[in-house]
Amino acid sequence: MSRSSLLLPLLLALGFSLPAQAAAQVGEPDSKESYGVSGETRAGVRSQVEFPPLEGPVDPERYLVGPGDDLELALSGRITARVPLTVNAEGSIYVPNLGHVPVGGLTLTQARARLASEFERRFRGVHADITLLRPRRILVHVSGEVMRPGLVELQAPARVSEAIKKAGGFTDKASKRNLTVERARGAVERADLKRYVTLGLFSENPQLDNGDVVRVPVSLQTVEVQGEAANTGVLEFRSGDRLSGILALAGGLRAAADSESVEVWRFFNPTEARPLVFLLRAALESPGGPSDPVLEPDDRIYVRNVANWHRHATVEVIGEAVRPGTYAIPPQGQLASELIARFGGFTTFADINSATVFRPGLLPTRDTAYVSMLRAGMREFDGKDAEFLKVRALAQGNLSTRPRKLVSDGGTREDFRLQGGDYVIIPTRTSSVAVYGAVRKPGVVAFTRGAALEDYINIAGGFGKRADRGRVRVTLATTGQPVPASDVESVEEGDLIWVPERERVSFWHTAAGLITVFAELATIYLVIDQATR
Repeated sequence: MSRSSLLLPLLLALGFSLPAQAAAQVGEPDSKESYGVSGETRAGVRSQVEFPPLEGPVDPERYLVGPGDDLELALSGRITARVPLTVNAEGSIYVPNLGHVPVGGLTLTQARARLASEFERRFRGVHADITLLRPRRILVHVSGEVMRPGLVELQAPARVSEAIKKAGGFTDKASKRNLTVERARGAVERADLKRYVTLGLFSENPQLDNGDVVRVPVSLQTVEVQGEAANTGVLEFRSGDRLSGILALAGGLRAAADSESVEVWRFFNPTEARPLVFLLRAALESPGGPSDPVLEPDDRIYVRNVANWHRHATVEVIGEAVRPGTYAIPPQGQLASELIARFGGFTTFADINSATVFRPGLLPTRDTAYVSMLRAGMREFDGKDAEFLKVRALAQGNLSTRPRKLVSDGGTREDFRLQGGDYVIIPTRTSSVAVYGAVRKPGVVAFTRGAALEDYINIAGGFGKRADRGRVRVTLATTGQPVPASDVESVEEGDLIWVPERERVSFWHTAAGLITVFAELATIYLVIDQATR
């Protein structure tokens, strides 16, 4: 029987209805017919069944055909048809007049070649091709450090990460870099999901097939990356790791990294570690090469920075400046007069006398032994000690400056250099002077330029009955320091005048003091009397 004479039985076996005019032309080599009742409609119905989205087109060079795959047979040439086929449990497809064609275990490309060869051998002028309509479901075993170890069902083509997710994810102790895949065909592959997630390497997240076993061990070994890497810290170690690979897992190097060399501290015995220095640039330029060292468990990698890399400094200007805000200054600092010019000077509401420069960390953060003793009560307080602690608290972090002098005179004697991190604080003018303490009407009074200290006390009602006039203090708005009234040349806007009370002395306190004096005199008298006898 000729190959041409087999076409009609093939069509009838496939279940096609042949039009009358087509039946007469079946034997003619140049005729082409299409059969609308073909498997196209049935295939469309099958393809409407929902299944998980694929990560991309299936690679016919890699995808292995297996039981459950839904295929489509496409015929062209003297016959045009599309027929759905399913790979049976034995790994073959049944084609009428051809019989069973084994395709299980073949790639799609290999299965196409086999089917095309069979059709060319049996049917003249008919070309056959197959496509994958719907990948099969596969069963994979997952064991070890996952939340729900056991058998999981996946939609092919599936990867190791999907099997882990279906098994509930990793446990806290799970290794993410030392997974193994034991193939049903006997081969063993490694999987590194950390490199897959961080670097997008599909080769570290292999595809799975029916009967594969994914083993997730406990994470046991680590290395550490510190310094100018994007993500410093502890990383899981995998045998064969090299310096370039670990730094890639750490996100690469920061811009400030010294790419010339890197320091690796390594344990040579349980108690001894020594530094090793490698050429970092050579390792990064030739990953896996001789200059890219193989690491050991517990290695500590230190990526140093380039000295003085892009140092930056800023000063914050707050309050009554014409243009307050953050100002960048050179790393070595900038003169205050230059910064004042940059922010446009002071507003008409600025209290220039009270302007301060706060410098964090200006005073030592650790107390001196003297201050520690005072705070701990190991030393008895006297007036000078109390005054010292008060002044120290007020002066914490503030530079001693004279901004009005700097602005009015424009000379360099009052100029000073600002540093990165300084705060220039310009308060609003209050136009007042505060008078508190032993006065008749304590409170805030209006500031009058040129008025004497006594004038402000008189405005506050004058001294009270118990006022200690010899101990009047003025807290200067410019520095925040209390000074004796005798040392104040003029009261300025924002100053605070403090009038203390005289100490109250009781009768018994006075009597006790007199008794002590008389006792001492009596003792002296007795000593002299005994000496003269």
